[in-house]
Amino acid sequence: METVVCEVNQQRISHEKQCKRIATASKRGKRKILYQRQDGKCAICGRRLQIDDYTSMENYLTIDHIFPLSRGGVNTIDNLQGLCRNCNSIKSDII
Repeated sequence: METVVCEVNQQRISHEKQCKRIATASKRGKRKILYQRQDGKCAICGRRLQIDDYTSMENYLTIDHIFPLSRGGVNTIDNLQGLCRNCNSIKSDII
C-alpha cells in the first residue's frame, strides 16, 4: 500500500512541477508581448523597462491586470499591461 501512495505522490509532485514550468514559460511569453506592444515602456509612467534582468528591481516589467481579477477581470492578454514595480505597487487593484 505504501508503494502505491508514494507512486501517486511522486506523480502529483511531477505534475505540479510541470505546471509551474509551463506557467513560468507562459509568463515569460506574456512579458515579451507586453514589452513589444508598449515599446518597452511602463504603461503608466513611461519608464524604460527590462524583461531579461530580474535584478533591475525598479525597471523590471511586472504584469498588471488592467481590470483586476479580484473585481471580475479576466486573465487574457487584452486585459494585461506591463508596469514598472513602483507603478504596479501603487496601482494595486485599482481600476
